Amino acid sequence: MRPVILMIDDEESLLECMREVLEMEGFTVLTASDGKAGLEVYMRDKGKIDLIICDKGLPELDGEGVFFHVRSVNPGLPFILATGSIEISDSLINDEDGNFLIMYKPYKIAELVKNIGLLLNQ
Repeated sequence: MRPVILMIDDEESLLECMREVLEMEGFTVLTASDGKAGLEVYMRDKGKIDLIICDKGLPELDGEGVFFHVRSVNPGLPFILATGSIEISDSLINDEDGNFLIMYKPYKIAELVKNIGLLLNQ
């Protein structure tokens, strides 16, 4: 069975490109274009989502908000927060469970795929 990734990003072209690349890498990818829609997809399909990749700077609900909502429902779900900013809240930096990574944009596809593998294989 292919791992299911929920990717949340407000840049539609990036979202579509990443969906195609990750599907070629063997993943099933669900997408959402803002934090609120992302949470709706997560709540609808939470039983089959294996990992979330979420942009930090989103409309409606930012990536940190998505992270904390998801953690309240499923504390162990692997989560990658993608950001172009160096400003990250201390509560995120101090996340010690090993199922959370911050990736700084721009990142390489190979790096993303490697990090997905690391999180899914823990």
